[in-house]
Amino acid sequence: MLLLGVILAIVLARTLGPDARGTLAIIILSINLTSVVFEMGLPEASIYVLGKNLDEKSSSIQKLFTFSCIIAILSIPIVGLFLYFFSSFAQNLDIFIVLAISSSISISYARHILLGLDEFFSYSLNILIEASIYLFLITLLYFFYLDYFTRDNIVGAYTIAVIFSQLAAWMSVRRKIKS
Repeated sequence: MLLLGVILAIVLARTLGPDARGTLAIIILSINLTSVVFEMGLPEASIYVLGKNLDEKSSSIQKLFTFSCIIAILSIPIVGLFLYFFSSFAQNLDIFIVLAISSSISISYARHILLGLDEFFSYSLNILIEASIYLFLITLLYFFYLDYFTRDNIVGAYTIAVIFSQLAAWMSVRRKIKS
């Protein structure tokens, strides 16, 4: 998997060129940094709360899930308006960025809950799911839809990977609560 990632980085650099590859790196970094700002450190605090059994686990998880949904939903208009007024990207790229940020916020909560529940395997598997989907979609674009191998579509592939990984993470949390 690591070797595939290295090969993919080389392919991205060669195919997109320095300008588009640099912009792609800034976009992905901005998505992750913006989601960290919106999270306000609460996913990390959830590990402590769940680990110390300060509250009933199902109640804590329900509160964290609700809060993560609220923060993710509130991030959509805030980031959307910011991009509308301050970005020169195409509208579809703006939509991908907004969805990736809101999904990244939610996935961070889910993954930290998994860590708080000592579900290290589920946590690691979820990261692997996200990376695998992302690599698969980029490979698919490169080998079968080379005309669509653009910065915007690669951000779209990243967004799809984060959304599917988010769903898988919350399903793992739900499964852990039921067991």
